[in-house]
Amino acid sequence: MITGILVTLLAVADRPALALFLGAHSPSLPIARHIQLLATWSFLLFGVTMILFGTVRANGAVIGPLIILAIGLYPVRLGFALGAYPWLGADALWLSFPVSSLANVAMAIGFYRHGGWRKARMLAQPSVDEAIEEAEGLTEPGGRINPAG
Repeated sequence: MITGILVTLLAVADRPALALFLGAHSPSLPIARHIQLLATWSFLLFGVTMILFGTVRANGAVIGPLIILAIGLYPVRLGFALGAYPWLGADALWLSFPVSSLANVAMAIGFYRHGGWRKARMLAQPSVDEAIEEAEGLTEPGGRINPAG
């Protein structure tokens, strides 16, 4: 929700926001507005991806999200930018962001639903004896130091 509100605010008030960085009368302002309209909304898709991946990574499945993000970044984003450049020109670079975000969210949903991440486990819980040994092993070699006084 927060990302959606911020993206909407930026889309509505893009000229004043960009003028803060470029200057109100900069000749690059129309180009920046065009780029912003092409690429900014991909943050919504990326946010959904990060929420899904945060859930699965918290349960111990870290390799799947890593591979999916690598696929979205290299073959999808770079492939689209390079492949679409002949017919889209420089817009291919900026459109590669939402294209890769869309691919990432689609793969994230697939991994979330069917990836088997629910079977992944973090490290096994130590036994009671191991926990006691670990706790006692952290004391000083000559016993606990108790200051007198």
